[in-house]
Amino acid sequence: MGFTALFIMSAVMGVSSFAVGSLPLTFTFSHHRLKMLTTYGMGLLIGAALAVIIPEGIETLYSSIGANGDSFSPTPFSDPGRVIAISLVLGFSVMLFVEQLSAPPPPPKTISGPSTFDMATSPGGSMANAAQSHTKAFSATLALVIHSFADGIALGSSSIGDNSGLELVVFLAIMVHKAPASLGLCTTLLSYNEPRVRIRQYIFAFSAAAPIGALVTYGVVWTLGNAAANLQWWAGVALLFSGGTFLYVATVIQDVSGHSHGPTIEDDEPAEELGVSTRLGLLVVGMFTPLVLSMLVGHGH
Repeated sequence: MGFTALFIMSAVMGVSSFAVGSLPLTFTFSHHRLKMLTTYGMGLLIGAALAVIIPEGIETLYSSIGANGDSFSPTPFSDPGRVIAISLVLGFSVMLFVEQLSAPPPPPKTISGPSTFDMATSPGGSMANAAQSHTKAFSATLALVIHSFADGIALGSSSIGDNSGLELVVFLAIMVHKAPASLGLCTTLLSYNEPRVRIRQYIFAFSAAAPIGALVTYGVVWTLGNAAANLQWWAGVALLFSGGTFLYVATVIQDVSGHSHGPTIEDDEPAEELGVSTRLGLLVVGMFTPLVLSMLVGHGH
């Protein structure tokens, strides 16, 4: 659909993400419903990666090679299978390093006494504990901002070429995924007793990361792809890279087994976990949704 459609989608994504993320500053959300939306969004990411983004990246890569014949070799890696593997593993590995390096430091071991959160938010809490709470909030935000930028890479790479169906499916998958992530970020920051002005700044950074990632990816791919075949090749690599990031976010950071490694929400009330059947149903429906959407909207080539 081109740059204009990408710009409109990016603007809608950024504004809606900020608006949804700011809602917990005014309203209180049910943990159970937020968990259901998060699980469905997790299934969407897996389905978008396995059924849409990765197959499209492979097809785009091979189409670019066929456009220039066997002599086409835009990188030192002439074997397309090797390029596919490297792109997927690289995307997965980048998110692995991001999560590990941005994870907040573990709390100091104590035999008894109030938690770090209680000490940081109580009138007599020390400055050191307050600083540690702020560090955790910043680390959680940084990790999600980089994840959001990776979402933008997927949207930007899907906008290269004439496949409007792919771009629409990726856009919908990211939108549904970003809603619970944005809500969860705001709730987490509130639990760390961050000032509301700072919370809005963090949510703005998270909301802007995906649009920036999409526009930057579009510009970089267009710059590198000075020929039609080169453009297709780099678009395929970008799609495969983003597919690897999607898989990591959906299966590791938001573990399909139900034990999330992402930012936890500290709540006064005990969390109501989803039943096994409900969780599996939401995951399966989410995984098949991108596939069904891609069939309905058409291939677009």
